[in-house]
Amino acid sequence: MAFCKYCGRQLNEGEVCGCPGSVQEMNMAANRQVNNEYADNSYVNNGQINNHAAQQNQFNTEQMQQYVAQGKVVASNAWKKLLEIFKAPASAGREYVSNSDKTVSAVLIVVQAILSGLFGLVITSKINSYIGLLYSFFSSDEMKISGVKGFFLTIIFSVLFSAIYCLLIFAGAKIAKADVDLQMALAVTSVRSAAVIPFIVIGIIIAFINPIYGFSVFYLGNILAIYYVYASLTGIINEDKLCYVMTGVTIVFMFATGYIMSKGVVAYFPETMKNAGSLTDVLEDLF
Repeated sequence: MAFCKYCGRQLNEGEVCGCPGSVQEMNMAANRQVNNEYADNSYVNNGQINNHAAQQNQFNTEQMQQYVAQGKVVASNAWKKLLEIFKAPASAGREYVSNSDKTVSAVLIVVQAILSGLFGLVITSKINSYIGLLYSFFSSDEMKISGVKGFFLTIIFSVLFSAIYCLLIFAGAKIAKADVDLQMALAVTSVRSAAVIPFIVIGIIIAFINPIYGFSVFYLGNILAIYYVYASLTGIINEDKLCYVMTGVTIVFMFATGYIMSKGVVAYFPETMKNAGSLTDVLEDLF
């Protein structure tokens, strides 16, 4: 015989008492079971979340390592091509243009743009020092040219000019009926960048001492780059037509970049100098 421990009522075999004490005990047991199941599920879910987070972090780390490794390979290839073009402008340059690795081409063009930006930064600092001597009665902040603006504006102009040069090479090759696509034209443009880069570096160093000589070295590199481009296109464009193509590209490029700089040079100067107008007018007349 069984009896309820709460009310003492006699119970049949397997019978559950319905008194308040028995009902409360059953409810508490049910709640404990639910809480235990919830705790087990939470432990499993938290474990899954932690495992997923760990896997995601590992994936991000591996992906970053892959990007770094790929970047090193691209930088190594760009440096290798730069040296090859300098050692053999005709043979290595022609092979490089024919293969036309667009990634390496883009890297060389971007490196030229960044170095040009650094050159612009050095020149603006020198101009600021000269302005400080000539216009000492002005506030230095009013007349000072922003070095950051000079850096980024020069990068923008460099990339823009490279894009123009690429399109001119492509157009000139098409007029000459040569088999040159845009990717090859980009490679030709990067040959120009490869030729200019060492002169920009030397120009930056010299500009610290004398900005005029620094400018001279900078533009000397741009002139000599014409010969590197010419050499890289031999055998790709008919040599009888190549002279005319390079002449046309060079003339149009000079006029296009000169016009853009005549309008864009004002962007380098602060509002005080723009409002004054005199220096800006002189520079625009010079350009």
